[in-house]
Amino acid sequence: MRFFATITACVLLSACSVLRDEAGYSGGYVSRVADDRLFVARSQKQQTDRYLMSLVILAPLAADLVQTPAQAKSAATLINSGYGTLANMQAAAKQANSCLDNPNCATTGDDLNSAFAFESHSYDMQRELYALAKLILSASDLDGLADDIVELDFLSIAQEGRRAWPVARRALATYRDTVVTFADAHLARCQNDLSENPCKSLNDRINQLKSGAPAGGALATEFDDRVIRALLSSIDKTAAGPAELWSLETRHIRGLVYHIDQACISLVSEQASDGTENLNKIENCGQTSARHSEVTASTKRAAYLTAAQ
Repeated sequence: MRFFATITACVLLSACSVLRDEAGYSGGYVSRVADDRLFVARSQKQQTDRYLMSLVILAPLAADLVQTPAQAKSAATLINSGYGTLANMQAAAKQANSCLDNPNCATTGDDLNSAFAFESHSYDMQRELYALAKLILSASDLDGLADDIVELDFLSIAQEGRRAWPVARRALATYRDTVVTFADAHLARCQNDLSENPCKSLNDRINQLKSGAPAGGALATEFDDRVIRALLSSIDKTAAGPAELWSLETRHIRGLVYHIDQACISLVSEQASDGTENLNKIENCGQTSARHSEVTASTKRAAYLTAAQ
């Protein structure tokens, strides 16, 4: 009985911790976990940018794993919805700077409401990312792979492995691009402090990536040839310096949105693969492509890019 009482108490305490974070932490429990396991995002702008980077990782996975036009349309719909929420978060973050504790806030007009809705938009974004991740798991047929392993069906396991390996490589390539973008965003806040570590270390690592020359001196490590890993290490060391105020600039955002655009091209092609006659009914989360010029471009993507200027 004491054992079960202890287990019950642990569960209740864990639940209380989650509720405390959900009630008292900006972005709720999910943001607390992201701060602990990914990287810290303190300001509203930083939180918005972190959600964009999460979407950048998930979108190519969805594009590579969907197997039917219906799944492709669902994925594009969720990505579109994410763009819309990101636009709202950007607007809220901007308005908060001019509205909070400002008696002249009423002069901002209809955008006033967004200044006091950031946390609600943050929850919406979490829900959309969760739905996209759930769709990816469903499309990847992990349950089927588990059954193959239990039944020792090595032929099916091998076939699934051949399909999964290119998907994993695509996801990791996108991840590497995201790390470089994130590192450059940190470096942009270090420009007046490049003579001092850790900003100098980050600058040297990015120069190493550009030139290909091995890092020397204090930067020489056994992982010297793994530049992406070294970039992450340098980013971690800037957490208490000027780069703590990191923010994705327009060029960074454009670079990340490129990856989502490529995913959206694949999702449009998958939807059109069943011979859909009315291309206007296809859900597009990117720009109008030359191959499917009749497909309407995403207005929510455009809204987000405008808000992120």
